[in-house]
Amino acid sequence: MSASAPLYIPTREAVDFRYYAERRLTTEKGLPLDFRNRKYLHDIYDCMAPEVVFKKSAQCGMSQYSVGRVIHASEHIPMTWIYILPTRSAVGEFSQARFNPIATNSKIRKDMDVDNTHLKQIGSSFVYFRGTKGEVEAFSVPADGLVIDEKDKCQPDTVGGFNERLSASPFKFKIILSTPTRPGYGVDLDWKKSDQREWFVVCKCGTEQVLKFRHIDPERNAYVCENVKCKAVLDPAQGHWKATAVSAAGIVGYHPTQLICPWITPAEILKKKGDYEFPADFDNYVLGETYAGGTDTVTRADMIGCLSDSISPTRNRSLGVDWGNTTWFVARSPGQLIHYGKITGDTRTHARQVLEWADKLKCGNLFMDFGFGDTKNKDVIDKRPAGTTWMVLYTKDGKDLYPKYNTDKNQVNVDRTRSLQLCMMEKKEQKCKIATHNECQEDLIEHYENLYEKIEKDDHGELHTFIENKGPDHLAHADNYARIPEIKKPGPVARMTQL
Repeated sequence: MSASAPLYIPTREAVDFRYYAERRLTTEKGLPLDFRNRKYLHDIYDCMAPEVVFKKSAQCGMSQYSVGRVIHASEHIPMTWIYILPTRSAVGEFSQARFNPIATNSKIRKDMDVDNTHLKQIGSSFVYFRGTKGEVEAFSVPADGLVIDEKDKCQPDTVGGFNERLSASPFKFKIILSTPTRPGYGVDLDWKKSDQREWFVVCKCGTEQVLKFRHIDPERNAYVCENVKCKAVLDPAQGHWKATAVSAAGIVGYHPTQLICPWITPAEILKKKGDYEFPADFDNYVLGETYAGGTDTVTRADMIGCLSDSISPTRNRSLGVDWGNTTWFVARSPGQLIHYGKITGDTRTHARQVLEWADKLKCGNLFMDFGFGDTKNKDVIDKRPAGTTWMVLYTKDGKDLYPKYNTDKNQVNVDRTRSLQLCMMEKKEQKCKIATHNECQEDLIEHYENLYEKIEKDDHGELHTFIENKGPDHLAHADNYARIPEIKKPGPVARMTQL
């Protein structure tokens, strides 16, 4: 009689991911994972559901979790993982700067026998890294696990192809994590199919609540109870995850945000709201929420609400110019349209008249339409001090979210949609003053009313937002050019340490 095979008894490390992570995993900087001060991570690391979705803010530790899950599973079960990111360049950065330091610094029992940008071998397991954009080679490797990191930035049709790689596996592990963008798109769709777990904090009065931005009391630098009869200070660290929906597919969903990160104070959250010029960025990256928009149209009422007799221009003045048979211009100081108008007649005189207006209105910087300036831009640049005159080149698809200046070419690149959205939004929110009693006032109002937001899906399933017009929009663009110096990057964020 042949001897029976020895009974395999899995170790605690094999079945308890948090236990394993506490003892073996580190951050990319080689520091041990801090579970004591990050209670919200306990349930996340204890969850071993086959499919987990994270609709998350930035910097809340979920990429560390996904890397840890891949390493943990690869150490204990021979399997194949595919880790996908939006682009080929993102793959290179993540593979070398995030995955490798974590794997190298952690106390892993299995060696990484193969280690290059696109493929790692941990023991008998393999981890493939792929981008969804810019990948030209076919990829047909069957897989047991799939991580989709920053799904909202990935190419949807390519993601669908990677999902098929799990079809033959008995495991079918899937981890989806992303900062959300628009409602009903990307990770938000996956989140709605999950059990939608939120972090509930219980006040001493018994009120159970999910922390929101409205809970912040600026004077106390604290989150306070939403019960108007209580208003006690809440400790975001003292909470628990609770499902708010039923998932027919058994998908577990978590919604970690910076509001529940104990190392980020309410005062820092408030500061970030001021630092982010575009509300979508704050909602997405800090609150982990979708942003539906709100800059679709500017109404006449919005524009009239900005008209003011009390304009107090500062020294930082800029002139924006939209060339044409009629040339339109807007002079701004931060948050104010101090003058706007048009130049008609012989187009050969327009450059000279623009220079005269710049001098008259004391505008230190000129921003001019790149596309239709022909010789006019050169005429103006040649007569202005170096570094004060710029041709504006509109770019698209988020290539230049913040202005990029090229002093050699007297050129500045700025994202067309993004910059126009900001310009429209300041009118809708009455965050700028517009000089009244101007002969072109009705033109300005009409040109803004003619702009509208349009969302289209491309051939790969990605959503793209455009600003279209239904009539003349010249003064809106001249204003947008003049406003370019006011588009600022958010300042450095304190204590945004990746876990």
